[in-house]
Amino acid sequence: MDFFLFFWIFMIAAFLGDILETIFCYALTGEIMCRSSFLFGHFSAVWGAGAVLLTCLFCRRKWKRGFWLFLFGAIGGGVYEYGCSLLTELVYGVTFWDYSQFPLHIHGRVSLVICLFWGGAVFIWTKWFYPLLEKTIRKWKTAKGKTITWVVLTIMVINSWISIFALLRYGERIKGEMADSSLERWLDENYPEKYMNEIYPDIQTKKISNKGLFHKEI
Repeated sequence: MDFFLFFWIFMIAAFLGDILETIFCYALTGEIMCRSSFLFGHFSAVWGAGAVLLTCLFCRRKWKRGFWLFLFGAIGGGVYEYGCSLLTELVYGVTFWDYSQFPLHIHGRVSLVICLFWGGAVFIWTKWFYPLLEKTIRKWKTAKGKTITWVVLTIMVINSWISIFALLRYGERIKGEMADSSLERWLDENYPEKYMNEIYPDIQTKKISNKGLFHKEI
């Protein structure tokens, strides 16, 4: 395992995760909503980073019993998604998803249904998808492939920084803080609330209240 492999695992999983979430949301709401973590492109950082983490945790050993792989994947995925929700709230002051409408949710950050979904995703990824993906990515590791990798990496780094600054500024605007630099004025002009709400349709500025560890909606 090396950087080349991890980078393309991140990119592929981030893209596929964005597509899967879009389909999932359409099935629930009948609306097509953007599920990307970045301002440009269709990539979910939660899925990308999750795939890299799951690869490190589960793909280095052979699982004789799929049940344990599913169980540990469900628990690990639930902890991971809860942590991502908490971290983004602490950093940006907003929440990007809310599962409080699902039964047996934990503070709206994760739910039993989502944990089961993670368990299935880990099982499929570890048993079938990752072995085929690794062989394919290894074939890309040529001089041309490395050049393309560095170009894509540079673009994604720029994309990440613009997205981070735009989100931080969005949180400041919600708090009523005026722009006091040319960068903040540029962000206000190019990434106003309307634009940000289109990219992040589930973004919320209110913290999710804690109504007990397990709270079931009636």
